[in-house]
Amino acid sequence: MIRNHYDEVMTPIEVHLARAQQLTNLGHFDQAAGECDAALRQDSNSERAKTMRAGISREAAARHIASANQLFERQQYDPALSECDAALRYDPQNADAVNLKAKIVQVKKALGYQ
Repeated sequence: MIRNHYDEVMTPIEVHLARAQQLTNLGHFDQAAGECDAALRQDSNSERAKTMRAGISREAAARHIASANQLFERQQYDPALSECDAALRYDPQNADAVNLKAKIVQVKKALGYQ
């Protein structure tokens, strides 16, 4: 039996989601997503787990895009591309990541980089 800090009994799903929140706060998005996935394996209809999982993906993608933009501004094109790819792993349809990646590829091509 697991209890929260209010000494209330937590269900296994609640435990996974509490861990996911803590990991998200620490920036450990892969592990946080894994905890949400574990909660969804126990209850595939859990709206709370689905919502949290989607939020983790959006936040992780946004952080990778911010990093990609900073790297692009410093003309560090390959690391910026890696950050775009990381963002797209979390959110494959993310327009900001898709557009920035295309821009980086275009700049590299114009500069004669491979």
